[in-house]
Amino acid sequence: GIHRDFQHSMNALWGTVKALLAQHTIKDILPEGRVLRTVDANDTVQTALEVLSVNKILSAPVIEEGQVRGLVDLSDISSTAYNFAKEDESTDVAEGFWNRKTIDIMNASMRNRPLPASVNASALNLLQVFAKGWHRVVLFNEDESLAGIVSQTDAAKWLWENKEQLGLLRDMPLGGFCRPFAITVDISATVLSALRVLHNHGITGIAITDKDNGGKFSFNFSTSDLRNLQAFSDLQLTLEQYTAKYGRKAPVSVTRTDSLLDALQIFVEKRVHRVWITDSSKGDGIPNGCFSLTDLMKLVVDSIGAGAKEG
Repeated sequence: GIHRDFQHSMNALWGTVKALLAQHTIKDILPEGRVLRTVDANDTVQTALEVLSVNKILSAPVIEEGQVRGLVDLSDISSTAYNFAKEDESTDVAEGFWNRKTIDIMNASMRNRPLPASVNASALNLLQVFAKGWHRVVLFNEDESLAGIVSQTDAAKWLWENKEQLGLLRDMPLGGFCRPFAITVDISATVLSALRVLHNHGITGIAITDKDNGGKFSFNFSTSDLRNLQAFSDLQLTLEQYTAKYGRKAPVSVTRTDSLLDALQIFVEKRVHRVWITDSSKGDGIPNGCFSLTDLMKLVVDSIGAGAKEG
């Protein structure tokens, strides 16, 4: 009786999420009117970085003889920079990095799904891909022409627009499912050492803390901070020096009692890929957890499984 009624109401709530994902296609998630920028397979890293920087984008399809060969993004460039710089700091290494062909560094970060998808595939299919840690997917139209790139951020915006259908998920506190640790680097460390941490952990962003300020959260550093890189030698600067030269993102953090909806709003409005969990509502506490776009996608996909099992 009562138990069955509870299960029924639970399934109804999870069912709204399931319906949302099943009734929409990737075409609904892909923003309209986005201009697609591409790079040629033989373009150098320097040229690719200029395309990303000038257009303020994080990735571009790589074209070879009219065919899409894959994607290149700032995480690929970050991994490549680290692999070159860890050898030594000579001018030859810098030249090797800047002149490397784009096709040779495609998916060096293993973050972009090499397999393309149809714009007519379901939204659920896309979120399942994103839940596995892929950040972007190349899309094709029915006539096999290139439709664009869809990203985790696009999916987050779409979820925000449809937040009324997220049911119980909306109010769940982040403390219950965020990663219970934060990967941090001190502000006095070099950019290269930060890239090493990103590379070794297979992640795209870390929390920068300041030991002179009690180890408190200072700012977020991610592969996108390499977008405006001008001199390879700048990788030897400290994070404090580098961000003073190239700009620094304002720290974005939440507490464990903030909700999934709070995090989703931050992802969309601040255009960030992760929020750091701190013990201070002012955002200047010590980072002790993390909730990323991948975590969000996994939670939404898993909630459907949870709902289905309840009944």
